[in-house]
Amino acid sequence: MIALCLCMLQLNNAGREEGLLADVRVSYRTKVYSEIQQDITHPYAVDIVYRFPTGLGHIVRISTDVDEGSESPFVVSVNGLVMTDPVRRPLLMDELLVKQMTNFIIVVSSPVFRLEFDVASRIYVRLDPKYESKVRQELTFVC
Repeated sequence: MIALCLCMLQLNNAGREEGLLADVRVSYRTKVYSEIQQDITHPYAVDIVYRFPTGLGHIVRISTDVDEGSESPFVVSVNGLVMTDPVRRPLLMDELLVKQMTNFIIVVSSPVFRLEFDVASRIYVRLDPKYESKVRQELTFVC
């Protein structure tokens, strides 16, 4: 049995008051790997949707579901295009940075948030403190 858990972190409407952010959504999926101990889970994929007040936006997907012979522990895509080598060829833009710091950590950052996802499936999100009270979380289970 594999059960999926989807957790989403999103700025609520109050997070858009100052016009700095149109939208930030961070979601991740986990799998239950055992019927006996259903708490044996870990995130295997993270999706970040970051849209700007101008309407421009990016969708970044990070997954540890990689082929066994893969050189990298991650698959990273931006707007549907797979990054071939996030270590040597990061995405460097004024509004968004996507890079692999080492073989173990993917970093996605903007002027107001930073997300790190490592090969041990730990997710760290840092948000500008002024948005701290303006975050909405949801948790959904699908079996």
